[in-house]
Amino acid sequence: MSTVCSLVRHLCLAALLVMCAANTAVIAQEEGEKKAAVVTPSLDSVKWAGKAVSFDTLRGKTVVVLVYATWCPICNGWSGELFSQIKEAIAGKPVVILAINADKSPQGLREYLTQRGFFAPNILHGYDPSMVAKLDLGNNLFNYALIGSDGVLQKTGSGGTFLSNGDAKKFTLPKFISESKTLGKFKFQRQDMSDEVSQLLWPLELGLADGAALTKAKRTLSAEG
Repeated sequence: MSTVCSLVRHLCLAALLVMCAANTAVIAQEEGEKKAAVVTPSLDSVKWAGKAVSFDTLRGKTVVVLVYATWCPICNGWSGELFSQIKEAIAGKPVVILAINADKSPQGLREYLTQRGFFAPNILHGYDPSMVAKLDLGNNLFNYALIGSDGVLQKTGSGGTFLSNGDAKKFTLPKFISESKTLGKFKFQRQDMSDEVSQLLWPLELGLADGAALTKAKRTLSAEG
């Protein structure tokens, strides 16, 4: 009799474990579907340093919305190194950084960025304090949202997260970009193009080229053969 009861208890426990596993799988699937369904916010409220862009025009490339502030002295101690590593990681890759300042005021911003050299054809600068809430980033201290080439929000995180190697910091965001094999692709650029030509073609890649830029790019391409 005790053997039968023991067997029944084991069968019940096994059934319970199967049910828990099934429920866990369903929850994981629902969370995955919910995450995949997240819609990126409109960029209409961003005050851009140049022409406005949208996630639609950037589709096909990985987009990183980096929200930052200039008021934190601790963050300012490592922000230049973060910017440098990001700039190096995205060079020659189909990646666009939307650097959105979210201070109460953008006063002194140009000097801040110039000191850190955070400029490249695929780094677009804007100002929008509301982007923190729109992307649910928690605060404006160097947090980011990564949107895949399919236009779907893939992950959010802290840009200040790093791996320590003695005194050196290896920030995880540029490390992820450097190692990723699924960043999207270029429409106009090729790997064998010179840096000069590549920079001329970036406005075309971003949907920001005007007539003059388009003519200049065509002439340069013709001269290069």
